[in-house]
Amino acid sequence: MNTLIAINNSNVNVYIIAGEVVKGGKQDRLVAEDVVIAPGETKNIPAFCVEQNRWQQKESGNNFNGYFNVTSQNVRKAALVEKNQLKVWTNVAETTNKNQASSSTGTYAELAKSKTYTKDLNSYLNYFKGKFINKSSTVGVIAVSGNKVIGCDIFATHDLFKNAYQGLLHSYITEAITNGSKPILSNAEVSKYYEKFMKIEAEQDKKLEGKGTVFRHQKQKITFDFFLEIISILKHKKAAH
Repeated sequence: MNTLIAINNSNVNVYIIAGEVVKGGKQDRLVAEDVVIAPGETKNIPAFCVEQNRWQQKESGNNFNGYFNVTSQNVRKAALVEKNQLKVWTNVAETTNKNQASSSTGTYAELAKSKTYTKDLNSYLNYFKGKFINKSSTVGVIAVSGNKVIGCDIFATHDLFKNAYQGLLHSYITEAITNGSKPILSNAEVSKYYEKFMKIEAEQDKKLEGKGTVFRHQKQKITFDFFLEIISILKHKKAAH
């Protein structure tokens, strides 16, 4: 695993979500851990490569001055949970190939050039963009496709969730477009699953082993993420292909 150097030049804390893709340098990279960077702070951030076949600078030199978005759930899981560079590349290739977005460098960001993918992505985004972020009681989302939870991200506060929402939508939607199927789980089944996980806080870390991650900042639990559990809420009318 490599590292990126991030400098916060603002006067507020910056929260970066694991799975975000930055473009530039000698390879486009994926941020491999959630991180909070204080004003004026410089921090090393673990990262994985999401552009396998390039090892030369672009116009920006060593700088990463482009932002793509949060990767699909299968790519995020390979980085966050499995921490496996080869699996990251394999899942990037699977995602780009299935969406007719292959490139000579194998970059995940090539998805932006796929007309079918961007059409479906925008359809989902237009449907979901205002669904949850204005509800102050909402602190997370469970995304479902077929009989699987393809993503579950729960935050400590509504503001943290609101900050992450658009990026996570890209992740859930890309997974649904690439590997999805019609949801068959009821809301009651999903609620039961969620309540069972949340019931005993002391057991949450154990239940996340091999399935997700938890992020703590200054001993406070900020967020936890689930990936690809068998049981679903992307119930968009197109909910998966």
